[in-house]
Amino acid sequence: MSQITPQLLYNILHQYFSLSELRDLCFATHIPYEDLSGSALSDKAREMVQYAQRHIMYDELVTEVQKRRPQLNWRDPHSLAAPPATPAGTPASTPPEAVGTVIHIHGNVVGSAIGGGSVTADNIAGHDVIVGSKPTDPQQFAEHVQALHDLVQQAIHAGEIPDEREAASIAEDVQEVASEAQAQQPRATRMQRRLQDIAETLTAAAAAAEKAGKAGAAVIKALPIVKALLAVVSSLF
Repeated sequence: MSQITPQLLYNILHQYFSLSELRDLCFATHIPYEDLSGSALSDKAREMVQYAQRHIMYDELVTEVQKRRPQLNWRDPHSLAAPPATPAGTPASTPPEAVGTVIHIHGNVVGSAIGGGSVTADNIAGHDVIVGSKPTDPQQFAEHVQALHDLVQQAIHAGEIPDEREAASIAEDVQEVASEAQAQQPRATRMQRRLQDIAETLTAAAAAAEKAGKAGAAVIKALPIVKALLAVVSSLF
C-alpha cells in the first residue's frame, strides 16, 4: 500500500473513474458521497482521498480501487500518475464524419490519432469499435458506449471540456447511458435524451478543439461514436 500515495490515488480516481463510479465506490467503502464538497470529478476525487485519510480508511479505499480496476498495472502504480498522452508525431485525425478506423478498446484510450492508425489501450477486455459505424445489436451498443466513456474521460482529464459543470454532466450522462443499456428493460427514450446532451457538449468542444488546431483531441474522436449511438438507439431498444 505504501506505493499508493494520496496524490497518486487522486490521479487514479480522477483519470480512471467517472462521477457515477465514484459514487458507487463511496457506497462500497461507506464514504458519504453527498458530504464531499464540490461537484466536478476532480473535487470528488480529492475529497474522497482526504476523507479516507481523516477517518483511517485510506488502505480500505486503495484496496477497493484496486479491486475495481484489476487490469491496471498495480505492480508499477506510478506509471498511472500521468494522463494519457498522444505520442509526438502521430497523424492528425480525420473529421468527425469519417468512418472505418478500428479502435481496439482495452481501457482508457491512448495512442495514435484517428485517421492515421488505430487507437489502443490496455485495461478492459477488448473489442473493436469502428469509428462512425453503427452498432447492430445491444452488445455492440454497449461496446460503443464503453469507447465513448473512455474518450470522454480522456477529454475531461486533458481539459478539453473546460467548464467543470459540463464535464461533470457529460460524465454522468455517459454513465447513465451505460447503466440503462444494461438494464433488463432499457428505455430508449431516456438514453436518447442523454446521448443528445452528450452530442451537444461534444459538438461544441470538438469545434473549439479544431479551431485551436488540436486535431487529435479526444472530443473529436468521441463525436462520431455518439452520433452512431444516436442513430440506432431507438431501433435497438
